[in-house]
Amino acid sequence: MSKVNLATLGASLTIPWVPLEFAQVDDYHCLLVLYQGSYPPHYHNKDEFFLVLSGAVDVEIEGEGTVTLQEKEGLVVRAGLHHRSIARTPSALVLLFEAKDITYNPVVMVSQVQEQD
Repeated sequence: MSKVNLATLGASLTIPWVPLEFAQVDDYHCLLVLYQGSYPPHYHNKDEFFLVLSGAVDVEIEGEGTVTLQEKEGLVVRAGLHHRSIARTPSALVLLFEAKDITYNPVVMVSQVQEQD
């Protein structure tokens, strides 16, 4: 058993949106992700947990609005909800906790269609 320094691991991330798996807990991944800009809308077959370690993030959830997460705030996005993440600060460091067999399913959200008009 060894401890993990999330700040040190986070500082090593240079490519946005590419998760770094730093641990596994039973059938779950513990991931660190560098957020910059926005991530494409999608949904999953399993719940997903977000914890903002630094910076700030908006999570847009179709039909439910936007949740802004500041440092040390977390959110569970339930399976099947169409959502996307947007860094509110130039970059943000986020811990994701999700099932190993989670699926990623891209979608077009209503807000995206309205943005294009």
